[in-house]
Formats: sequence, structure tokens, C-alpha cells
Amino acid sequence: MKTTALKYILIFTLMISSALNFSVEAQTKSATNNSRQDTTSEKPHSARKATLYSTFLPGLGQAYNQQYWKIPIIYAGFGTLIYFIHYNGKNYNLYREGYIDFKSNGTKGTKWQDIVVSNSPEEELKFYKDYYRRWLELSVIGTAAWYALNIIDANVYGHLFHFDISKDLTLDLKPAVVEPVPYQASLGISCSFTF
Repeated sequence: MKTTALKYILIFTLMISSALNFSVEAQTKSATNNSRQDTTSEKPHSARKATLYSTFLPGLGQAYNQQYWKIPIIYAGFGTLIYFIHYNGKNYNLYREGYIDFKSNGTKGTKWQDIVVSNSPEEELKFYKDYYRRWLELSVIGTAAWYALNIIDANVYGHLFHFDISKDLTLDLKPAVVEPVPYQASLGISCSFTF
């Protein structure tokens, strides 16, 4: 089961990497076209670098994007997920070994007697073995998803590095009369952007 989960994680990582590489190549081509037109400006911010930096070391892309406040959040997430992998893995191994000991009628050991508290040891051992295995796998998947989210975040903010967020940008919502068919007016909402 672990090899199957690792295969899915590897395939997921490769898919994200190829999608991000395609996006980064398109951005790089557009950036080179823009830099040819404007030779007086400083070196452009590269979303590709931010993506690659976060791929190799989580948080490094955020540092490149000058979003230093995100780095502790990224590592707190990884620390929490790694703790859950360790905790669930330890308990899974404990109950798995206890279940194996119980099924071998005590010929391999008596570990199961130390951890069973109910009157039906086989059901309890099997339940907790499956329970911790499920949470172990979910913790591994969560870690892979957190890693991918770190890369996606660096890529998106790498593209939006020079995005204008001044107060000149406004969104106005107003009631409006919409006429989809002549002589049949209906009420709606008009949305207008001001740049």
C-alpha cells in the first residue's frame, strides 16, 4: 500500500511540475518579449525562479517574492504534518505488531496484552491498526498537498509580483435594467471596473 501511495504522490508531483513548467515557460517568453521592448527597466521578477526555489526548498520561493511572513507558516504546516506522520506511524506499528502477535497465539510475543483494554482483543487490535493506518496515509497525502500548495503559492505570487494594487482600482456594483429580449426588461446588477 505504501508503494501505491508513493506512486500516486510521485505522479501528482510530476503533473504539478509539468503544469507549472508550462506556465513558467509561457511567462518567460512573454517576459523576454517585454524586456526587449523596455531595455531601461531593471531585471524583471521571474515567476520561474520563485517556482523552482520553492520546489527545491519550501519557503525559498516566498523569500524570493519578498513574502517573508509566509515562511513560518509553511514550516509550521510541515512540522505539524510530520508530527502526525510520526505519531500515526508509531501507533500503527504498535497495533500491527500486537495484531500479528495475537494472531500467532502468542508464539511471537505478548505485546498485544499491554495495549488491549477491551474484552475482544482481536477486534480492538484490528480496529486501531486500520484506524492509525488510515490517518498515517492521510498525513502523507496532506504533506504532499502542503508541498504542492507551497509551490503553487510561489508561482502565483511570482506572476503577481508587479501587479498594481493601488487605490485607483475600484469595483462598482449598481442595480441596472437589463434587456435581453426587446421590450422585456428585467432587473439585474451592473458590475464595472475602474483602472
